Amino acid sequence: MLPLSILCACNVASLLCPEIQYNPSCSVTRVPREEALQQFINITTNASNIARETVPHRLNLRYGYRKEQLLDLYGTDLPPGAPIFVYIHGGFWQRLSKDISAYPVIPLREAGIKSAIVGYDLAPNVTLDVIVQEIREMAVFILNIAKEEKTKDVWFGGHSSGAHLAASLLEPDWFNSLEPCLRRMVRGMVLISGIFDVTPLMETSFNENLRLTLETAIRQSPMFKHGDLQLLRSFSVLLSYARQDPPSFHRQSIEYRKVIEKKNPWIRTKLVEIKGETDHFNLVTNLQYPNYELTRDIIGLIKNSQ
Repeated sequence: MLPLSILCACNVASLLCPEIQYNPSCSVTRVPREEALQQFINITTNASNIARETVPHRLNLRYGYRKEQLLDLYGTDLPPGAPIFVYIHGGFWQRLSKDISAYPVIPLREAGIKSAIVGYDLAPNVTLDVIVQEIREMAVFILNIAKEEKTKDVWFGGHSSGAHLAASLLEPDWFNSLEPCLRRMVRGMVLISGIFDVTPLMETSFNENLRLTLETAIRQSPMFKHGDLQLLRSFSVLLSYARQDPPSFHRQSIEYRKVIEKKNPWIRTKLVEIKGETDHFNLVTNLQYPNYELTRDIIGLIKNSQ
C-alpha cells in the first residue's frame, strides 16, 4: 500500500487523484487508515492458520515452474464430485500470498464446497502479462483435477487484483480455446471489489512495480477484452463491492457488469453492495463467518447451480 505521507493526503480535494481513488486505505473509517492493511494481514493470517488446523487439505500443489506457482486445496475429505471454489488473493499484484488467504475455507467446506487457494508470482519480479499467464495455467491445472475427481462445477473468484485475475479467464480467445470437457466445468465467477480497467493505475505509484505501458494496460484489462464466450452450460457472475470502497471500485464493478451483459446477455449477473461499515478489507475478512451476507451469496450461488 501507500506510505503514510500519501495516506495523510486523503481528503476531499484529492478524491479525483488516481493515487487516492485506487488506494483502498483512504476510505477506511473503522480503524486509522495507516493501520488498515496490517490489521487485514493479522486477521487473514489468524483465520488461515485456523483453516489449516481444522480443514483437511493438500498444500503447495505445483501448477507451473515458477517459484510461487503453488496452490492449496482444502476440503479434501469431501466426496468426489464436490464443487470447487478457486480463490485468488489481492494485493495489487505485488504483495500478500496464498498462505494468508484461506479465510473463506471453513464456511465453504461446511457447505460441501472444496476451496483452492492460489499463489502466484508478484511484481516487480514478474510482469502483469506473466501473472495473467500463470493464472491461466492454474485454471487448466484445477480443471484437470476436477476432471479426474468427476467434479462438474468449478467457480473462479478473487478479491481486488485477484478479481482482475479471475476475470482475465473470460478473455474470449483463451476461454474458447479450452477443451470442451474443461470449459463445461466452469460455472461462473465471484468478483469481489475488482479492478477491470487497469489503465488508471499507470498514473499511480503502484506502477513503479507493475511497469504498465498503455499497450500492456489495455491488453490486460478485462473491461476491454470481454467478448462472445462459447459457454456450454449456464453461467453466473457475482460482482460485489463494499459501501466504503473507493468510488472507483464501485464504478468499475458496475461498468464491468454492463460489459458482460452486453457481450453475453445469457450470462446471469448479480451486483451486490455490502452495506454498513464495510470497506475494502473487512469485505473479505468477513468471509470466515458463515452468516456473513457475502458468504451466504457465494455458497448460495454455487449450491443452487448444481
